[in-house]
Order: sequence, then C-alpha cells, then structure tokens
Amino acid sequence: MWDAIKKAAADAVERGAAYVRHSAAIEQILNSPSVDHACYALQHYVHDLDSEAEFQRFKQTVVQQAMMAQQALIQAQSGSPWGNSVEDRLAHMSACISSGEPSQQQGAQMRLNGLVVMHQLADRFWMEAQQARAAVATPQAP
Repeated sequence: MWDAIKKAAADAVERGAAYVRHSAAIEQILNSPSVDHACYALQHYVHDLDSEAEFQRFKQTVVQQAMMAQQALIQAQSGSPWGNSVEDRLAHMSACISSGEPSQQQGAQMRLNGLVVMHQLADRFWMEAQQARAAVATPQAP
C-alpha cells in the first residue's frame, strides 16, 4: 500500500513539475518579440520533447491556459473597471490608445488567440519531429 501511495505522490509531483515547466515555456513563447520568433521557439520546444506522454502534457497545459484565458476574456467583456456606459467605455478605450497598452479585453483576446494557434502548431511540429525521427531511425537503401 505504501508503494502505491509513494508512486501516486511521485506522479503528482511530476505532473506539477511538468505543468510549471510547460507554463514557463508557453509564457516565453507568447512574449516573443515577433510571430516568427514565437513559431521558431515553439517548434524547437516541441521538437525537444522526449515522448508522446510529455507532448500530451504540454498540449494539456496549453488547453488549461486557453481555458483560463477564455475566463479572463469573459470577465473582461462583462464589465469595465471604468463603468459600463458608452461614455465610460469610450473613455477607457481612449486611455488605452493614448497609453499604447491594449485593454484588458484586447489583451485577453490576444492571449486566447495565441494559445489556440500554439495548440494547432504544436500538433504540426510534433508530427514533423516524429517524421524526422522515423527517417533517422530507418536508413535508406543505397
């Protein structure tokens, strides 16, 4: 029984560590200076994953982050800290434009969009990595 408890605890610690590791990578990719740099970073991160299980953990983390971004977007759409009248929303948008910062709603939408694209590209990059590994493992006949 103790072995089962110890194994379950070790699995939980590993899942937590994987979540933290993947979350950090996701944040780094989303904060890339350009779309090209973000794609390059995602491609290398996915190619460096060791196993299908680790890739699935990464995708699960992306999905969890996307669900949190969706919740943030819903909250941002439900009301503005400036008020809900047309004048309040216009004043808030004007302040965001003047400061160069996206509004909370725009930021949440951008994050959600980035995570959706990341999820889609991760599948493509994982397939590429698997094809490359298979090509290396199977030598071509002369």
